[in-house]
Amino acid sequence: MRFFRLLKIIFTFKRYGLFQILSINEKTSTLAVFIEAMLWFVPQKHKDKPLPLRVKLAFEKLGPVFVKFGQLLSTRADLIPGEYLSELSKLQNQVKPFDSARSRAIIEASLGKPIQKVFSEFSDDPVASASIAQVHRARLLENGQEVAIKVLRPKISKVINKDVLLLKTVAALVEKLFKDGKRLRPQEVIKEFETTIHEELDFLQEAANSTELARLHSGDNRIIIPQRSE
Repeated sequence: MRFFRLLKIIFTFKRYGLFQILSINEKTSTLAVFIEAMLWFVPQKHKDKPLPLRVKLAFEKLGPVFVKFGQLLSTRADLIPGEYLSELSKLQNQVKPFDSARSRAIIEASLGKPIQKVFSEFSDDPVASASIAQVHRARLLENGQEVAIKVLRPKISKVINKDVLLLKTVAALVEKLFKDGKRLRPQEVIKEFETTIHEELDFLQEAANSTELARLHSGDNRIIIPQRSE
């Protein structure tokens, strides 16, 4: 399956004309020409659009891992030219929500009981849907408190792990093929990204951080911080 994912990434890069990025020295330019020739049958999209915008569009097409990676790169002015930073900073997490029945099943499996045994109200329509999770409104049966339930996308951990492995391979190639590869430290960037994205999967840690943030700002009525519900 990793091979087919790699093919999808290569085809997407070809469709958006991203191999143009390789045209910076003789070695990589030759590689770019070879890849373009091998993929002659893949039509290019958005030829009239600037390369930085095409990079953003390709990352959105490739899904959550690339969206998150692009967001990380948008903060690295030490690595990325300004025109790319500007486009990558526009990457949004908002994506189509997954089926509410799947969401209910995940919540019930986590709670170990039916939703109606815990909540008096539950909204099937998520109030937010991002690349890693979506959020539903609900009301606790026990005390009537309104709560927000954040649900991981099904199998998102597997998707992330597979794409991170591919990114590590690409980073190793960048260090070998590009003159400034070692100076840019791409493998370190991917390690930082891997740590960041796995932290986003840990909702217990996120809840603990929210609780601590609420404690630190308890005297400031200008800030509203969600409380962890036990």
